[in-house]
Amino acid sequence: VVAASMTDDRGGGADPSLGAFYACYLVGSLDPAMKGRSYVGFTVNPERRIRQHNGVIAAGARYTRRLRPCEMVLLVHGFPSKVQALQFEWAWQKPALSRAVREAARRLKVSDRSSSLANKTRLVMAMLHVSPWRNLPLRVHFLNPEYAKLAKDKCDAPPEHVEVSVGDMDALKRSVGGSFTDGKDLDDEKDDDGCDDSRVVTVDGDSVSEMPSISGARRRCAACGGEGVRGVGARVACPRCDCVAHPRCMASHFFASCVAAVPSRKHAGPGPQPLISRTLIPSGGPCPACGASLSWGAVVTAGRRTRAFAAVTHRAVT
Repeated sequence: VVAASMTDDRGGGADPSLGAFYACYLVGSLDPAMKGRSYVGFTVNPERRIRQHNGVIAAGARYTRRLRPCEMVLLVHGFPSKVQALQFEWAWQKPALSRAVREAARRLKVSDRSSSLANKTRLVMAMLHVSPWRNLPLRVHFLNPEYAKLAKDKCDAPPEHVEVSVGDMDALKRSVGGSFTDGKDLDDEKDDDGCDDSRVVTVDGDSVSEMPSISGARRRCAACGGEGVRGVGARVACPRCDCVAHPRCMASHFFASCVAAVPSRKHAGPGPQPLISRTLIPSGGPCPACGASLSWGAVVTAGRRTRAFAAVTHRAVT
């Protein structure tokens, strides 16, 4: 059961500097004859995309023509790159073919042929716990409160750094800076790795409750002790204290902590020795400053938050 708090974004909203917006979405038919049928897609502009699916403007997937009229039920966004979002979309569409998702799909009895809105909702909430996405600072936004309730009552709780919100399209726009990009959904010309990814992402629960105090000066890395923790994509942070670090240094610190936690063969008891997972992204570790146990997604989320706040502060000063 989802234990994380759900944020209602229908009132107010942040105004951070907007970075690249990559989202995977779930569309459902409003036609009684097609009740419960769905479509999973990728978009950089959900407001435009649902109009395309309903035939209001040109383009839109050919499959969704038989679903008209249709509504966008939910979105998952916060992907660092377009490639990662497209990988998530494919796994959501084809869970039985995805090595990462097939076990969760089998447990939930969701097949590639299943287009049930309920099943697709249950599957996407389970995918938030699957590597590599469980380490990303993703957000889930429900446009249909009925399926937000289903996720809360019937699905596993998301990782603690994942925020689940409920609201209309205007609320979603406010939460990511006030507007969506005009880029193409399937042929973006913008370089994924060169985008400004500094929009505000809120951490759930008892994580960040206030904006950390950020100045324009270069700050010292809490993991390596070096200076120069500054710039887009160059900072992660602890959501429990005011420290920041280079992403590579924090990852190395997390990996080292993981190795230290595994007993050596010399002192270990009989039986097979524990294996250390070889991954490019750590699942988490202790903060180098305060020692709090953190997930990788939480430190990336907090790093984005501090960058967005610094950008807003700089604009206010200038």
